[in-house]
Amino acid sequence: MDEESARVVATVAAMKLLLGRLYTYVYTLAKMSPEDVLEVHRALRESLPKQSLVRTSDPALSDIMSDEVAREMDRFLQGVEKQIAAAKPQS
Repeated sequence: MDEESARVVATVAAMKLLLGRLYTYVYTLAKMSPEDVLEVHRALRESLPKQSLVRTSDPALSDIMSDEVAREMDRFLQGVEKQIAAAKPQS
């Protein structure tokens, strides 16, 4: 991997970490239950456009990249859901 690609990968990873913390903080501050978080994430997933999320000069590449973006979004939301479930106070 060249230096520029490594920087992009590191930047994206850092942004996902920060965004995950922000999601968790907002959900915790709003005192949302894990069930409510799941409902918000369900709505987010359903709101993803059915057409390509990524535009390139090659439509096939756009579809492949769009699928990868959707998978990354799903993995990200699952990670936040796990953090919220783990932070749920025990009664």
